[in-house]
Amino acid sequence: CGFHFLIRSLFLCILLGPDNEYRNRSKSNKLSTIGYHSDVSYEHQPPGVTILTLLSVPDTGGDTAWVSQTAAYARLSRPVQTLLEGLRAEHSGFPQADNARRDGKFVRREPVKSEHPIVRIHPATGQGALFVNPGFTKRIVGLRDEESTALLKLRFKVCSILHLSNASLGQDFQVRVKWEEGTVALWDNRVTAHTAISDYNVHNPQEGLRHGFRITTLADRPTGVNNITSAW
Repeated sequence: CGFHFLIRSLFLCILLGPDNEYRNRSKSNKLSTIGYHSDVSYEHQPPGVTILTLLSVPDTGGDTAWVSQTAAYARLSRPVQTLLEGLRAEHSGFPQADNARRDGKFVRREPVKSEHPIVRIHPATGQGALFVNPGFTKRIVGLRDEESTALLKLRFKVCSILHLSNASLGQDFQVRVKWEEGTVALWDNRVTAHTAISDYNVHNPQEGLRHGFRITTLADRPTGVNNITSAW
């Protein structure tokens, strides 16, 4: 059989070396550089499958870690799952754009906000997955501020247990890639979250060079349980 799909994609070049202050600034006043997220989840139709390859890598460090949002959702109790299934969360690109402008970086277009189902149903597998992340999720729509903060902290706490590399729990929910030149990673942004691990010296020309490219495909409009859809 021959089915052909029109897939929109975005090609991005990555170059982080000693003359790029991004990594240094990102950890300047933080206890950790870990920042789990799903790429640009604030978009009206966020990315789906992403392919990343690195052509140059640090001698040591610079790994990337992923966690399963499907497994994180499954770990929650059924009453909490039911509560989250009827809610949307606001994802905002404005802080990212503001930080980019502050640092003199290029902003490709004006930022947007979207309200996505907290529990997203994958169109192929039918499985539910948490679709919130500390990077871009700002609040739960329709709740009081304190209620929203409490629920998001619960969700982020669940995933922090899964993410911590030194935790005894959750190792079965994550994978950590040690890059070599030419390594290719492929993942689905709809059901995973990931973080770069910035544990190398960007000021060392040999240790700090990270050069590669990423191809990102456009996915479906997020749909939740009982066909709850995104809004903006």
